[in-house]
Amino acid sequence: MDISSHSLGLKFILLSFTRSHTGEWISESIESICDNYIIKKKIDYIISDNAANMRKAFTVCFPSSTESNNNISPSEDLNDTEIWEELDNDKAMDMNMSLQSNCRKRCLQCFAHTLQLVIGDGLKEARVINATMSKVSKLCTLLHTSCVFREAFEKKMWT
Repeated sequence: MDISSHSLGLKFILLSFTRSHTGEWISESIESICDNYIIKKKIDYIISDNAANMRKAFTVCFPSSTESNNNISPSEDLNDTEIWEELDNDKAMDMNMSLQSNCRKRCLQCFAHTLQLVIGDGLKEARVINATMSKVSKLCTLLHTSCVFREAFEKKMWT
């Protein structure tokens, strides 16, 4: 498991985790990393798989805005033109602070990971292609582990 940080500069940081991947340990490690690099207030999104340990870690570290109470009452009429008028400075600053505190630190599932899980489940159900997928999987493994085989394969397939 690792943490990668991306910014608009030319810096890239990749840190690895050691020890058990419990929610508590992940939470403590992320808190420590955020403190060491002074980045906790700069984090907008956290992307992870949807494993229970990750959900627990990020619920502790970065409570999601979806868990907080929604301040819009169900009786509030969104068609009321007064709510869309320009706000005075105090109300605008309050609104901006509310947006910043509630819209940041969102924990999202990795789309590629979710897609892989869905496709994997679908492929398990499609017994017709199991033998073919097994052969393709073995070929991919061989392509990734042997440079000589990969070069010969590429030469044969793309010439």
